[in-house]
Amino acid sequence: MFTEVVVEGRGGVPLAVRDYGDNGPPVVLVHGLSSNLAIWEPVASRLLRRFRVVCYDQRSHGLSGDGDGFAFPDLAADLEAVVEACGLNGPVVVGHSWGASVALEYAATHKETPGVVCVDGGVFDLKAMGSSWEQTEELLRPPKLIGPADKVLARIRAEQSFLPWEALEPVVRRGRIDTDDGLTRPRLAFDDHMTIVRRIWEQGTLELHERVGCPVLLVVARGVERNNREQGFVALKELAVQQLLERRPNLRVEWLESVHDIPLANPDELTQSIERFAEGASAETDRQER
Repeated sequence: MFTEVVVEGRGGVPLAVRDYGDNGPPVVLVHGLSSNLAIWEPVASRLLRRFRVVCYDQRSHGLSGDGDGFAFPDLAADLEAVVEACGLNGPVVVGHSWGASVALEYAATHKETPGVVCVDGGVFDLKAMGSSWEQTEELLRPPKLIGPADKVLARIRAEQSFLPWEALEPVVRRGRIDTDDGLTRPRLAFDDHMTIVRRIWEQGTLELHERVGCPVLLVVARGVERNNREQGFVALKELAVQQLLERRPNLRVEWLESVHDIPLANPDELTQSIERFAEGASAETDRQER
């Protein structure tokens, strides 16, 4: 069970927060671009065995309000507002995809953070790897899925058939807005989506990791298709991980045979990785405080 509350983020943006309660060490789960807190349900329900779990919809996502600022300091401030409102003391922060970059930004300015888990995110520094903004814009441009609700959901279900629909459907529905004329459109506006992509390109992942003092775990998806395109993408990901390890030799890396949406595709394995890391980080924090 959980409770849902609204927390005021930076600039007064209302943030929808799901608090699972319990009394274990705190963990905050941060979703990725064009996603929402529902993607964490399979993982959160498992983490509850040992942890106090909180997740939230980022601004302009899910049931949260719209915000015109997507700079990473604003997003980290939203996360800080959630942490403070829920009374969490030094949570381990877990971010998926874009959420990993938000988690790293938060940890860089909150030295009390015991650890960060980056779930198939916080890896690529596209700009440093030579990808121009025009190339990045083309690569990460989302499809404009607008149309009759039944047809759009059927298309999404077919295209994402490698994910369990019972877990994916709540994410899809929370991430869309149904209009009075029977159409459905993405919750996140296209221009806002591309603004966030631009922020990701500009952020500088390599430099960001160097500003984070706490332990960091990368849980990285290898993909499952093994076609030429997939293999090429995995090779680039391996190169990006190697670049990070050269900057931060103590970075921990775990590869999973999974698609990008690890929280839905591999919740058991991901939960186990988070548990091992979070328990170690919490124990180290307790030792230092004594």
